[in-house]
Amino acid sequence: MPKLAPFAEWKAPWETAGTEFDAEKAKKRIYDLLSDAEAKGEKHDAKLAELTTKNTELQTAVDQAASANLTAAEKLEKEKKDLEAKLAASGEKDLQVARLEIALEKGLTASQAKRLVGTTVAELQADATQLTDDLGITKDGKPIEKPKEEEVTSTRRTPRTASNPLNPEGDQGGVSVKGLLEALPRD
Repeated sequence: MPKLAPFAEWKAPWETAGTEFDAEKAKKRIYDLLSDAEAKGEKHDAKLAELTTKNTELQTAVDQAASANLTAAEKLEKEKKDLEAKLAASGEKDLQVARLEIALEKGLTASQAKRLVGTTVAELQADATQLTDDLGITKDGKPIEKPKEEEVTSTRRTPRTASNPLNPEGDQGGVSVKGLLEALPRD
């Protein structure tokens, strides 16, 4: 297709000598151009979808090739990490068993055993000893009886009975409320 001239120099078909403007032909021409543009857009969309699918397939192939190319050292490192994780999980179970054994030795209940804190058996034993001392529990699980303290007599005073601030001595002298009420003039 020949290249278009710049817009200022381009002549529409009806601008040439001897031709008249035909609205129906112009409408048909514009419709054809829009139809061509739409078809090209659909063609480009289909090509883009095809290329995207191909890109995804290639990326999957690259990822598979990269994982297949792991060196022997990388494989061994991965196996080492897996074994360490299994060993750590096993260590947690051993620590839980030790926690329960220590609680049994010290006479603690199951709920008290759950409160024991530590990452080693020695730390758990020290925490259990501290807990039994704080709670006053002996090895057989019974609380240590504390000597009874002598009863302390109360030094609280008996509250005063409420009194009239205008007549603090009652009816014995001072101002009597009853007397004041009787002395008020009534109409």
